[in-house]
Amino acid sequence: MTRLPILVLPGLCMLLGCVQMEVTPLSDLHVASKASGCDIQVMTEMPRDRKYQELALINAKSSSDFQTTLPKLKEKACALGADALVIKRSTMVQGDQWAQVSVVAIRFL
Repeated sequence: MTRLPILVLPGLCMLLGCVQMEVTPLSDLHVASKASGCDIQVMTEMPRDRKYQELALINAKSSSDFQTTLPKLKEKACALGADALVIKRSTMVQGDQWAQVSVVAIRFL
């Protein structure tokens, strides 16, 4: 079995857009997962016209840009049973080409 040199792995992550996620539950309620690719709204502030429940805080760091990171965040939201993601913070660094994003996964009541 051939082993890849350690230096190759970061290069692959840069090409493929690796995303590291940390999920912190914000509720004790267990919500059933939704199907992969479910419809997830993306919002910049908590809804004022609908009741909702915060399910989890998701912190993600990606070796790619926000547009590459977003589908992976949506997939995690589907797995959590969420209806929407509310962006709390988003940082993009062009030189190193990485993004750091904090979102709250919510479900509508």
